Amino acid sequence: MKKINNQKGNVLFLILIAVALFAALSYAVTQSSRSGGDASRETNILNAAQLTQYPTSIRTAVLRLVIDGYQDTNILYNPPTGAGFTAASEPYEVFATIGGGAINQNAPAEVMQIGGVNETGVWYINMDYEVPNLGRTSVAGVSGNELIAFLPGITESVCTRINLEANIITNPTTPNPIIGNAMVGTAGAGAEKNISLLEHYTTDIPAGALGILDTATTTPFGDLAGQPFGCFQDNGGGTQPYVLYTVILER
Repeated sequence: MKKINNQKGNVLFLILIAVALFAALSYAVTQSSRSGGDASRETNILNAAQLTQYPTSIRTAVLRLVIDGYQDTNILYNPPTGAGFTAASEPYEVFATIGGGAINQNAPAEVMQIGGVNETGVWYINMDYEVPNLGRTSVAGVSGNELIAFLPGITESVCTRINLEANIITNPTTPNPIIGNAMVGTAGAGAEKNISLLEHYTTDIPAGALGILDTATTTPFGDLAGQPFGCFQDNGGGTQPYVLYTVILER
């Protein structure tokens, strides 16, 4: 009789667990329905958050090297397999174990446009642009340029989510900012600067206003002014790529 009572108790316990799980599932479905059940929105939020983690690790590595006594204009960002990564440069390489100690990695495939300009999700880091109203403004020289991590080729939906989180746009139906000067591709002589350079350059900067990362090149500037991170569409919109930028170091 005691064994039978134990079995009944176990069955009752399992039934209670099943009821609790069903209640939890029902609550989750109800909450999803109330919020519109937009799974893609939640995915974009998670992806946008994930894209902020990598630049943060780079910033930590840069600050470590600066504390060690290296000038910010001398730090390099070559990948460990790149031609510019040498034994002599390792102490001030961000991705060297004896340097900054950061891990060189690509962005997740799900945030990149399939068949786009950067399908593998490579980050590009340089100090060739300044964000107006952020740090020191000095268009005439490199002294006002920010150290920026660029990720060209992300999807439009992720770009929109990033700009919503940064309050660059206030509505998901609002177009993302467009920068008219081409920044993705080959740089022309004396013209636009190609952001697709992994090494950190200090003198090879665009001429004049082309060094400004914004939708307007004169005061009071535009949507990206004063924004440490955001997203823009390159070179006049259309089918051109969306580019995420994150300021690693303000100057």
